[in-house]
Amino acid sequence: MVAQNTAFLETYLGSTRCCTGMFTNMWYHGVDARGRENGMMNKANEDDYADDKAQFNILVANPAPDPNWHIYGLYKDGNTKNPTVMETFDPVTGRPKDPYRYPAGVAVNESIGNRVNWGFNHWPKNDGFWYKT
Repeated sequence: MVAQNTAFLETYLGSTRCCTGMFTNMWYHGVDARGRENGMMNKANEDDYADDKAQFNILVANPAPDPNWHIYGLYKDGNTKNPTVMETFDPVTGRPKDPYRYPAGVAVNESIGNRVNWGFNHWPKNDGFWYKT
């Protein structure tokens, strides 16, 4: 890999080499329609997504021998405070496991096996790339 590409990846993605994500129905009222900070910055909906359908799904590829990750919202139909769950890909198939394989209510406030519940993480506010670019 060209040194400048490696430097870019290390700066913005750490040791991660590839990631893709889908975020939907998430709002942070601290920015205007053009992504500029407004008077609500740091006073807006800090503890929710302001939408009962908020959902996300992220796939992260790491260099070997580190496992790849699947990061997603616990509630498949969305939730204003949809918790972030992370788990590694299935080591046998090399694919993410079905995130909704557990019955409803299982692991809502805890972790199971390699599935870790990080709790609420305000992706638009905490990540911020969508309004900083």
